[in-house]
Amino acid sequence: MTEHWYIGTADAVWQNLYSIMAVEGVNFVLILSGDHIYKMNYYRMLKQHIDTQADITIGVIEVPAESCARFGVLKIDDSGRVRASRRSRSGRNSVRGAPT
Repeated sequence: MTEHWYIGTADAVWQNLYSIMAVEGVNFVLILSGDHIYKMNYYRMLKQHIDTQADITIGVIEVPAESCARFGVLKIDDSGRVRASRRSRSGRNSVRGAPT
């Protein structure tokens, strides 16, 4: 860990990657941000991850368009694959299916 505190989830993972990689016999790692919705069923998410042979799985929730400026936004296709991502500040983008 550097002398600085974590700057978001990705930085926390990066600063601790050595300890994640040092554990033997681990097939999957679940990384959650501090503001994550903990009512999610992680078993179902892991099962889908395994069943689809995904390299990475991202758990997200759908939010109304007017709330998008507060969240990162993913553009997904009909199969659920992420096609684009960005941090929205304008509130004009939303996760597929959200009311506009």
